[in-house]
Amino acid sequence: MGIASSGEEFPRFFENAVYLNRAKEMMKTLKTSSFIRMQTNWYSMAMPNLFAPSEYLKEEIRPILDKVREKRAIGVIFEMKAMEKQMTQEAALAKLRSRFELMHELTKNADAALFFATDCEEAEKEMEKEFGAKLMTIKSEPLLSGEEVSERKLKRFFMELTVLGKTSRLVMTRNGELGTLALYFHTISPRIYYF
Repeated sequence: MGIASSGEEFPRFFENAVYLNRAKEMMKTLKTSSFIRMQTNWYSMAMPNLFAPSEYLKEEIRPILDKVREKRAIGVIFEMKAMEKQMTQEAALAKLRSRFELMHELTKNADAALFFATDCEEAEKEMEKEFGAKLMTIKSEPLLSGEEVSERKLKRFFMELTVLGKTSRLVMTRNGELGTLALYFHTISPRIYYF
């Protein structure tokens, strides 16, 4: 069961008891330098087991996971919030566009695809325009952007983490929250490219 800072319960998402009372504080803790220095196989084992999806969420994610496996999808994580700490939104979007060539190269096989996770609607539109049918996203839930945490945003976040953990390669924002967690959901060591 997950519990948001508002006290709202999310019993359908997690197989194990997990409390998410201050999700943002948890993310900050996971990104501290001491945590990063301690990156070992233990975290790669613990994270997927601690945050095992419930049967309800497994059913929701199954079609996407099947496509990810079938298409040998590349995970792309573009976190505008992390990028805006160092540059303007326009500069961050230009950086996204500068990686289009790499993403085209990674998906040059006919059966390859991109799974895209972001907190920015503009970035999602840019990716849809550039990659069309090769792009997979979770459209059923709202983006995890802004300060407000809701059940639907948390659901999308957890679905994205689970799917990203099954991709063979990652193109991601350096020092991003979602990307940092996604690395620990991998049972293999993915090849990583940064924005």
